[in-house]
Amino acid sequence: MSISDKKQLTVILKSINEIKYNPHDSKLLKGEFAGKRRKRKDHYRIIFQIDKKSNKIQILKIGKRKNIYKN
Repeated sequence: MSISDKKQLTVILKSINEIKYNPHDSKLLKGEFAGKRRKRKDHYRIIFQIDKKSNKIQILKIGKRKNIYKN
């Protein structure tokens, strides 16, 4: 793993931790991802959903902006 990869991993893990403590500090998505939320950090996006019944957060996708919304 290169230094760049380690930095990117650190950014992503920090974002996941932020989601854990404040999941509503994110953007609510529309269209294909309606009802899901997005956290943006640098060039990365984390798409997740909040299960209110179980009070859990499910991470659905993590990736760069140019690829994250493609199937």
